[in-house]
Amino acid sequence: MKNVTKKMLKNKNPLSDYAKYSALALQMCVIIAGGAVGGFYADKFFAWKIPICTIIFSLLAVTIAIYLAVKDFLKK
Repeated sequence: MKNVTKKMLKNKNPLSDYAKYSALALQMCVIIAGGAVGGFYADKFFAWKIPICTIIFSLLAVTIAIYLAVKDFLKK
């Protein structure tokens, strides 16, 4: 059993962690940007003076991005 664990640790490529967390950061950026852009266009559609949709959608996107990041981080 110990031999299997040692082999698994030796075969782990350090670039795989880099790729995993880079993809996670990119995913978070896309979610947050999507929320901000969606809120901007929703505010444009409703023609409100205060950008309520931009604020709400941006905060919601940040919450979703953090939730997904923590969920992925705790999976391992």
